[in-house]
Amino acid sequence: MHRSFGFFSLLILLALSACRTHSRNQIPPPQNNRYARLFELRDFDAYTLLTVKQPFPGGDARTYVLQARNATAPLPDSLKNYPLLRVPLQRILATSVTHLEPLEMLRAGDRLVGFTQTRYIVSDYFRQRVNDGQLRDVGNEMMPDAEAILALRPDALLVFSTGNDRKDFSLYRKAGIPVVYIAEWLETTPLGRAEWLRVFGALTGRRKQADSLFDRICARYEHTRDSINRLLKNSKRPKVFRGGMFGDKWYVSGGASWAARLVRDAGGNYIIRDSTHTGSMALNYENAVAYLLRSGIWLDPGSWTSRQQIRKAVPQAVRAPFWQAGKIYSVNLKTNSRGQIIFFERSPMHPDWVLDDLARIFHSDSVSGSSLHFYAPLPD
Repeated sequence: MHRSFGFFSLLILLALSACRTHSRNQIPPPQNNRYARLFELRDFDAYTLLTVKQPFPGGDARTYVLQARNATAPLPDSLKNYPLLRVPLQRILATSVTHLEPLEMLRAGDRLVGFTQTRYIVSDYFRQRVNDGQLRDVGNEMMPDAEAILALRPDALLVFSTGNDRKDFSLYRKAGIPVVYIAEWLETTPLGRAEWLRVFGALTGRRKQADSLFDRICARYEHTRDSINRLLKNSKRPKVFRGGMFGDKWYVSGGASWAARLVRDAGGNYIIRDSTHTGSMALNYENAVAYLLRSGIWLDPGSWTSRQQIRKAVPQAVRAPFWQAGKIYSVNLKTNSRGQIIFFERSPMHPDWVLDDLARIFHSDSVSGSSLHFYAPLPD
C-alpha cells in the first residue's frame, strides 16, 4: 500500500466549489478572467467583442465582433474594420490538435468541417468523422490546400501561429473568412490555458456550458493544489527536472512556464525554478546533467522510452536520486489504440488531471501507469 493513501483519500473527500464568482455590471467592462491573461470578452447589448491580446509572440492584439446569426441591428461604424463572426459558428476549420478537445467537450464537434493533417487526430469522435467523410483533411498545417479550405466555406478559421512561421492568411480574409488566433499555448498558467474553453464557448454559442465546465476544472485543480500545499507545508518537496535532449541540446521548461507551475502546484520543487523563461529553454549537456544529478524525479525525458536508452545516452543518470527510486515518467508512453500520444491533444483542457498525475508521482513510493491519466513510468 502506498504511504500516500490517506493523503489522496483526503483529497477525494474535499468538496468541490466554484472557482469564480459571476458579476455582471450594467456597463460592458470585460468579463473578469480568473487565470487567462491573453483574451478578453466584452458584452454589449447587440454584440460581444473578443480580443486576443497576444495572438503570437510579439504580435499586436486582434479584436473580433461576435454577433448572433439572426441579429438585424446595425453595428457601430467604429467596428466595421474588425472581423465579424456570426455566432454560433456552424462551419469551423481548425489547424491545431489543441482546438479539438474544447469543441468535443462543448458537444460542438459536429461544427468542425475541416482540419489540417487529420492523421494526427487522437480523438475517437473526430477520427470517426474523418472516416465518415464529415471532416475533411485540408493538407499540411504550414502549407494547407487553399482551394479545399475555400470550397468548405467555413464561418471561421481557427489558427495557431508562432509569428515566425510566415503563414499567410490574407487569401482567406479576402474571401470573407475570419481568421481567429487561438493563443492558449502562450498562457503561463495551466488554468489560464484551460480558460480558453470560454473562447470556444463564445464562438459556438455554448458560453454557459463552457463556464460550467471551467468551474469544475478550476475547482478540482484548486482543491488539489491547496490541499497538497497545506499538507506539505513543513515537508520536504522532491526536486523535479522536466525535459529531454534533442540533437545536442537539452530543452527544459522555463521557471515561469505553465509546466513549472504544475510542478510547484503538485508539491514539487522545480529545480530550474529561478529561470524567468515562460516557455522552453535550451541547456548544454553539462548544465543539464548537473541539474539531473540533483533531482529526485525526472519528467518527460524527450524521445527516450526506456531506462536502457537513457543509460546508454546519459550514463551519469544512474547516479541520480531518481534512478534507484524508479522516478522517471513520460507522457510519450500513454497512447491510444493507434499508438498516438494523448497528452498533447487533451491535457490543455484538463490541467486538473495532469495535476492529479503529478501529485501521485511526487508523493507515492511508486505509481503504475494504469493509475495515471497521461504519464507512465519508463520501463527498464
